[in-house]
Amino acid sequence: MRIDKLIYDYQSEKRREARIPISYLMFLIGVVVIFTTVSAVEGCMMEVRGTYERAVKHRGRTVSEALEAVEVFLQQNPDDVVATMYQGSLYAMLAGDSFFPWKKIYYLRKGIDLMDDSMERLAYARSHGRDPELEMLLVRGITNARIPRIFNRGALARQDLNRIRKHSCFSDLPEKVRAEVLAWIAWYAQEDGKTERAEVAMAEARKLDTTMAEAVWSER
Repeated sequence: MRIDKLIYDYQSEKRREARIPISYLMFLIGVVVIFTTVSAVEGCMMEVRGTYERAVKHRGRTVSEALEAVEVFLQQNPDDVVATMYQGSLYAMLAGDSFFPWKKIYYLRKGIDLMDDSMERLAYARSHGRDPELEMLLVRGITNARIPRIFNRGALARQDLNRIRKHSCFSDLPEKVRAEVLAWIAWYAQEDGKTERAEVAMAEARKLDTTMAEAVWSER
């Protein structure tokens, strides 16, 4: 056999072997890019949740900071249903903190519209590591419970809270959160004249987190 043919066959075989690692490398690069993007999105949603929780706890300036965080997230993910729910709730908080009546009305209506619109699009919600239905019901249900009665959100708050209580993942929620939900259920049951149901729900709430349960009950 000719030496030049042996050299040609050897080089051809080496080129064929080289194609597989290159293709595999390209595949790995694609996977890394995808997972890096997903991780970035999840990280931003954690920021949205974190700033929202601070806003609920401290109000004032933290509400505006949380709104900025969610709006940054929505610039990159404009159709994200869960983020829109948080945005609506934050506008409702902004309404509560505003001094001028016309601003209160404007922010509250905007918040209500955003929350209701996002709930209508629940089927398109991404999980972001949590059950999206339960997460959105929690945000809207408790926000509605705190909106003044004149805006007629009580019936919807009752509906959302009961859906939360019956949700299959309710028992997985932190005790403090479950206590808050149960205390609001007790609050509405008492308002509706269902004393026995109110007592049962409130007893369960106190057992989970007395401080949270009493804080909600004191809003009656």
